[in-house]
Amino acid sequence: MLLYVIRHADPIYSPDSLTEKGKRQAEALGKRMAQHGLDKIYSSPLIRAQQTAQPTCELLGKKAIIADWTSEAHTWEEFTFEDPNLGGALN
Repeated sequence: MLLYVIRHADPIYSPDSLTEKGKRQAEALGKRMAQHGLDKIYSSPLIRAQQTAQPTCELLGKKAIIADWTSEAHTWEEFTFEDPNLGGALN
């Protein structure tokens, strides 16, 4: 089994999307990944991640599986806690 972990292309964080450069990066990534004949494509629920995966999905005729646990927000919620002695969130 091969697992490719790829972070999103060049982002615009607010609003959550890709820059024009990021869109070109996603298209180039799609061409490269399509050569590998991927079985499954997973994506974060973030729009920029889904936009990065979209060209690969289109070339392979697959739909991205949205995996909530891959989101930065999920990690923050799951691994952050308040320490009353320090007066703030720790992660």
